Amino acid sequence: MEDDIRKAGALAEPERSRQLRAIRTRVMEDLRRDLHGYRRVALRLHRQRRSGDEPPPVSSDPCGAVALKRNHLFNDFAHLKVLDGLGEQRDLFDF
Repeated sequence: MEDDIRKAGALAEPERSRQLRAIRTRVMEDLRRDLHGYRRVALRLHRQRRSGDEPPPVSSDPCGAVALKRNHLFNDFAHLKVLDGLGEQRDLFDF
């Protein structure tokens, strides 16, 4: 994704804006999906802790799943921050 943002930022207008909008749309979709996944695994961890059952096997580690989803969220927000930092490209006569 970082390479896509960098390449799109180097394009000339109006292609630059079109590409950056498309990337932002993809990142927002990823963010929504990752947020839904985070809520799902966090709820599963919460229910497992409240039930007092024995811990799940290592292959289905809910703490690891929560941490992984959290990292995905951080990446999505980092991509949005980079996109926001690009701003609009100034034209030749914009002083």
